[in-house]
Amino acid sequence: MSATRSIGTPHGRIGGWPVFAACVMMVRMRTTRWSEVCRRAGAALFLGVVTATVIIACDFFPSDPASYAVILDNRTSSDLHFKAEVDEGLNLLETVPAHHKGHILYRLGPPPKSDRIMRGSMCTPVDIVAYDANNVEVARHPPGLCMRETWVIGAAPGTS
Repeated sequence: MSATRSIGTPHGRIGGWPVFAACVMMVRMRTTRWSEVCRRAGAALFLGVVTATVIIACDFFPSDPASYAVILDNRTSSDLHFKAEVDEGLNLLETVPAHHKGHILYRLGPPPKSDRIMRGSMCTPVDIVAYDANNVEVARHPPGLCMRETWVIGAAPGTS
């Protein structure tokens, strides 16, 4: 059967590529019943539409951006809080309890250039200072403390 012919169906006359596709399906299914061809073609079309909808929806709703942070291993006997040496010192809100691991400099997604501490970099361009509960400096990390690295404080005498 030619792909350009039109044929009569219970739903009216059709022609062109739909006729060709229906003929191919009839041959592959070894049937001449339109009801079976339409049922299977409808199911395939439905699955195709659902799949396309899911793919398009995923493009409009991006996944959560990755989170970034410096992991801090506090091996001291004091809770630690932190300050970045920016301008007159910028207090970080994070506190890591004694003998615990925690995160400092937590960011959702890569740090933007407007970030006062990270300045668009994945590594600190400034010193980060750790203080105990009495505001005594316990450790200082020079520029270059990078996201996803671990800073161990109090590991052994004389190290930070």
